[in-house]
Amino acid sequence: MIVGAGIAGVSAAEALRKASPQAEIVLLSKESHLPYYRLNLTRYLAGQVEADQLDLHPQDWYTEQNIDLLLDAEIRTLDLAKKMLTLRDDSNMLMTN
Repeated sequence: MIVGAGIAGVSAAEALRKASPQAEIVLLSKESHLPYYRLNLTRYLAGQVEADQLDLHPQDWYTEQNIDLLLDAEIRTLDLAKKMLTLRDDSNMLMTN
C-alpha cells in the first residue's frame, strides 16, 4: 500500500511493479482525480499546457499495471499495531505485507 499519489507515490508504484510483477499494489490518493504533474499547474493556469497534459498516466495505465488506484481516499487514522487504516469515509483497510 502506497499512501499519496503524487510523483513520489506513483514512482514508488512503478518501481515496485517493475521489481515485483505479481505484487499487490494499492495507491491511495486523497484527491478525486488522476495523479498529475503538480509542477505543471502553473503552466496550465498560464495556458501553456492543456489539462490532458497534467496526468502522470491515463486511467487505463493503472489497470494495465495492476495498480489499484483509490481516489478520494484520505486517511483519517493509522493503527500500526493492527496494521489498519481508516479512511475519511469510515471504511477500513488492512495493510498487507
